[in-house]
Amino acid sequence: MVKIDELRLHEVIQNLITNALEYTEPPGTVAVTLTKESDKLTLKVKDTGIGISGADQKNLFTKFFRSERAVSHNAEGSVWIIFG
Repeated sequence: MVKIDELRLHEVIQNLITNALEYTEPPGTVAVTLTKESDKLTLKVKDTGIGISGADQKNLFTKFFRSERAVSHNAEGSVWIIFG
């Protein structure tokens, strides 16, 4: 059993998938997998999108940070994913 903030976990998963979808142009792909090994769950989001430069990776957890590549891509709007 794990204690989690369900809302925050939902937000994290939604952001990962939303970003993968927003920054992957057709005919690119987005793959989401969830695996369970004994007591460990692993969620992976893999895409063929624009990527994040090594220099920008250090800022991934900075609030409101957007990489230069993302800004130039100019993704707008939101994709809503409903977990139920």
